Amino acid sequence: MTHADLIQLAGYAAVEYCGGPQMVFKMGREDISGEPNVVKHEKETIFNSYNVAQLSKLNLAPEDYVALIGGCHTIGFHSLDTKGAQARWTMNPMIFDNTYFKEAMLRDKSRYFKSEADHRMMQNNDTKAWVEKYADDNDLFFANYAKAHVALSELNCFDLMGEMNEEERIDGGY
Repeated sequence: MTHADLIQLAGYAAVEYCGGPQMVFKMGREDISGEPNVVKHEKETIFNSYNVAQLSKLNLAPEDYVALIGGCHTIGFHSLDTKGAQARWTMNPMIFDNTYFKEAMLRDKSRYFKSEADHRMMQNNDTKAWVEKYADDNDLFFANYAKAHVALSELNCFDLMGEMNEEERIDGGY
């Protein structure tokens, strides 16, 4: 197991620990070896906007994009510098569920923080439709989030192995 695998596994575990969906994890990612291979990106910006910008560049299907944004915003805080409702996206930032989407539908009436990306998501008919669907159906959110999270974590990874793949087992092991 590589360091890259451990980082991805931590993300899978964090989502599950907070009540989110279980996802099948595969190993075999390559670690970055040296400065020339490091991903170069713009300086980090406030309120998770770097993550939103990177997701936007991937041209994801609306259901995947909205599910991943919901996953980013359903747990955790956008700011550790402030306290109270404006420091988080939902009432309980330690629970992975569809509450973020219910709050997003309230728009300016929500007590909790909303970024510019959150507002834009509600202005676009394609993404707004998925916000509404996920607000109504936590199971649908979990299913689509798990699919999108796994696909994103395996992006550009070849020859990954997982214990759930019977065809990759040799004499019960790898």
